[in-house]
Amino acid sequence: MIQATITTTLTLRSADELLDQADHLLSEGFELAAGMLARSALEVFLRELCGSHGLEPDAKRGQYSISDGYLVALRRGRVLTKRVAREVARLWAIGSAVVHCDLDEPDAVRQLLADLRAFLGRVRP
Repeated sequence: MIQATITTTLTLRSADELLDQADHLLSEGFELAAGMLARSALEVFLRELCGSHGLEPDAKRGQYSISDGYLVALRRGRVLTKRVAREVARLWAIGSAVVHCDLDEPDAVRQLLADLRAFLGRVRP
């Protein structure tokens, strides 16, 4: 139990640190890099959330994206509600659009960072 708490704390710090770095990059005008770190923070968090509940991401090759694999596992394990899973999917989609340079909204990365921080504050492993 103590090791799980330490691991969870370290991972949450890692996700928070990634978001801090993303904030810094965004303030310096590096939107793409900031968006990539934001999506990485979400992935780190989802991986830890699965791990803390003993869930393996459903990773059927070709059937699910990385985020879908985590969401399927977390929904099956009743860790996330349908509404929260939709919120995560939305955040992931914005992060993916940023990473693939497929986003036209100038404040999307800033909003993504704010939404991710709010999400991490509400949902803990």
